[in-house]
Parts: sequence; C-alpha cells; structure tokens
Amino acid sequence: MPLGMIADAARLRRQTKQPIALNESVTTTDIVLQILQLNAAEVVLPDTYQCGGILAVKKVAALAEAAGVTCVFHCAHDLGLKTAAMLHVVVSTPGFTLGNDCTYYGLVDDIIAPLHKIERGHMPVPEGPGLGVHVDEHKLKQFRMATD
Repeated sequence: MPLGMIADAARLRRQTKQPIALNESVTTTDIVLQILQLNAAEVVLPDTYQCGGILAVKKVAALAEAAGVTCVFHCAHDLGLKTAAMLHVVVSTPGFTLGNDCTYYGLVDDIIAPLHKIERGHMPVPEGPGLGVHVDEHKLKQFRMATD
C-alpha cells in the first residue's frame, strides 16, 4: 500500500469514531511500521500469505502489540493445515485479542482427520506433534487435481 493510501486511512481514522482495520495493506514490517507511525488503524489483520509466513506474522503482531494495536489473524478460505497454524500462532502471540477471521465453518470436508471442531464459536488448538493435525492420505488423493 502506498504511503498516500496509509495516510488516507489515518485521516479517515481521525474523522470517525468507527474503528479502522487494515488487512490487504498489512504485508511487510516496513509497511506495518508506517501504519503504526501514522496511527492509521486500530486493528491490523496479518496473514501468512501476505506477510511471508508464520514468523513474519508474529513479527507484525509484536510491532502492533508494542504500539497498542490489536491483531486479528486474516483467513483466506483455508483448509485444516493452515487453520491449525493460525490457531497455534494466535494462542502463542499476545496481540491477538479479538476473535479471528476464519471460514473453516464453511467447509464440507477437508484433507485432515479428524476435522477441526467448532463449539459455540470457538476452535480448540490441536495438540500433538507438529501442528497437531493428521493429513488423511485417502482424502488427499480424493481431492487431488489432475495436472495433465
């Protein structure tokens, strides 16, 4: 996001009582620093695909927390592996204090087994080795797209 657009978000934030959240502009730590320095958002929504991975999301969250800005993990219609990663990042990073963006409830099936459980709007963090989820090889083959 060009600096001018971040400045526009900051100006809008000063003109309204409505909280401003920025998502697609939350990409690099340099851009997040600009957002924070201009006080352009009350909430930032980092995501692994925009920021460059789990460590980058945690760095963005640390910057936001230091500035008193809340983080919400952004979702991109993710399957169970990414959802598991999101859950682990959220519970291990203090800045994620609001409900996080998640569309997992809309999936009919997934490549993991068992599926994540959603109970009363909450998802427990999977426990176990790695991300705590198991890829079901049969489902993986079932959903594999032909590349010929």
